[in-house]
Amino acid sequence: MKDSCKVMSLFVIVENNNRTTEGKCNDSARSCTLRRNLLKMESMNHYNNIDIDFVLSCQDLNYSDPTSHFTCDPYIEIIEQPKQRGFRFRYGCEGPSHGGLPGVSSEKNKKTYPTVKIQNYTGPAKIVVQLVTIDEPPLLHVHSLVGRQCENGICVIQMDSEDMTASFPNLGILHVPKKDVVAIIEEQLIKSWTSDTQNGNISLPDGKNENEMELQHKQLQKEDRERIHREAQKQTKYMDLSVIRLMFTPYLPGSDGKFTRRLSSVISDPIYDSKAPNATSLRIVRMAKTAGSVMGGDEVFLLCDKVQKDDIQVRFYQEDESGHIWEAFGKFGAADVHRQFAIVFKTPKYFDIHIAKPVSVFVQLRRRSDGEMSQPKPFIYYPHTKRMTVLKRPGFFKAPSYPDKGENASGLQFPVDNDITAYFPTAELQGYGEIKKPLAIYNHMVTTQETRNNVACFGY
Repeated sequence: MKDSCKVMSLFVIVENNNRTTEGKCNDSARSCTLRRNLLKMESMNHYNNIDIDFVLSCQDLNYSDPTSHFTCDPYIEIIEQPKQRGFRFRYGCEGPSHGGLPGVSSEKNKKTYPTVKIQNYTGPAKIVVQLVTIDEPPLLHVHSLVGRQCENGICVIQMDSEDMTASFPNLGILHVPKKDVVAIIEEQLIKSWTSDTQNGNISLPDGKNENEMELQHKQLQKEDRERIHREAQKQTKYMDLSVIRLMFTPYLPGSDGKFTRRLSSVISDPIYDSKAPNATSLRIVRMAKTAGSVMGGDEVFLLCDKVQKDDIQVRFYQEDESGHIWEAFGKFGAADVHRQFAIVFKTPKYFDIHIAKPVSVFVQLRRRSDGEMSQPKPFIYYPHTKRMTVLKRPGFFKAPSYPDKGENASGLQFPVDNDITAYFPTAELQGYGEIKKPLAIYNHMVTTQETRNNVACFGY
């Protein structure tokens, strides 16, 4: 049983002439080649032009054929990504950071840190960690790594363990002032060019001695300095100082015992500076409304964590059973974002305005610049109904308004009715003498507290 990388597919092609088999296995991040010779076959006439497909797992292959051979090259993978948000890049004048860069699954009582593992290999190895940009292809970043085993902005560790895992618990990120960016990029480009020259990547015509090579090296540096400076200025315009990535490069011993065998690098998820405007995590704290009309246009007050008024959206979306997504965005302007912590927006129209029953969707915040989204909140769209005009109850007369006659004045309004006793008990009316039929009832300002109860003034 071969305990190695997984094989996604194996294609066996039987050829009548050479009777050999070549297979290829591929695992997204890496590929390994399977080559084995088939045993001699007595009769091959009926196998002409036949392709046989196999879907196997490398872990399930158990070859009894002594002529078969299987190899998978060593590679490095990240088993614990760094935490993307909440870590601050510090300037040199601020001193060292308080604690190293945490891992993505780190908790208050259980700390984790970025961790890598070299697969398909056991023995001594060296891992070099550098900061790179989020561009593709990535470039070296101007910021530097600081902490234990870090020097000149690079972290280097040596390992020799059975599980071949390495954790980085003390990594800090040194933020470079913006005024120094061009000079640092220019220095990096010169070092890179010098390294290529020393490694022999720049060839010279035959017949030149070492002095001539050294002279041409100096001349090339002088001639290319302006070009390097222009390239440094160009990179400065596009380099984002608020986000970096970690690049892990493993080295294995060569035939001479030195770490000269370089494996492919692996790059982490982006890490955002916590003090950058777009580095905060998006979160909806509260919404004044969680339901509205299918026609949209309902005004909603939303409280949230700090956002940038020109870089935020309120996204409504819904996923059906087939995975198709409907989305629309709330309508608001920069003036509707209050002190970066509140948004007043109007709901968008639902795509189907003829729904017969309420429909549940989701609403979340979305950052334009990097696509970061908050946790969604539920929102309900109700069917559209025509507004009904509310008629006043018959038998009521709206009396004219009169100005207040004092601080304690109060206006009284009574319904028009032929039967006054329906509103005043007989016992309470005996002291008023003859009761005449009212023609109309008006508001009257009662100015004393004693006569405020059960008093009606009539016009005859």
